[in-house]
Amino acid sequence: METSKKNELVSQLSKLVSSLSSLSEKERTTLFSNLASKKDLPISIFRSNLSGLEALTVYLKDNQNKSIKEISTLLNRKISTLYTTYTKSKRKLKGALDCSDFSVTIPIQIFSNRKFSVLEVLVSNLRDEQKLSWSKIAALLGKNYSTIRTVYRRYLKKCP
Repeated sequence: METSKKNELVSQLSKLVSSLSSLSEKERTTLFSNLASKKDLPISIFRSNLSGLEALTVYLKDNQNKSIKEISTLLNRKISTLYTTYTKSKRKLKGALDCSDFSVTIPIQIFSNRKFSVLEVLVSNLRDEQKLSWSKIAALLGKNYSTIRTVYRRYLKKCP
C-alpha cells in the first residue's frame, strides 16, 4: 500500500476513534448493538438473575421490540408460556437488562430446539461452535465452572 494511502487511512481511523470516544456509554452500546445482527444476542443478557428463557424474552420484547407472538415463533414456545415468563421476569428484574457486551454474540435460532434447555443450547454453542474454554464460558455467563461442565454433560446425553 502506498504511503499516502496509509496516511489517509490512519487519519480516517484516528477521526473515527476520536468520534467514538466522545460518545457516552449508552450511545456506544446502542451503536454496537445496531452493528450486531438482529438475529444475534449479546452474551451479557445471560448474566442477570433471570433464567435463560426469561432473559431471552425480556431482551427480545424490550430491546428488539418484538411482540410475544413473534417471540413465540422465534423460540418455538407457546404464547401463554412466554407471556407468563415475561410478566414474572419483569417483577424479578430491577432496572434494565444489561445488553452492553457484544464481544460474544449468540444466534437466536439455536433456542428453537425444544429438546434442550436454554442453558444447554447456550453452553453447547459457546463450546462447540465458538470454541471457548470452560473457564471463559463460566466467566461470560457468571456461573460456576462445574455448573457449565454439568450442563454440557446433560446436553451430550440428550444428543443422538
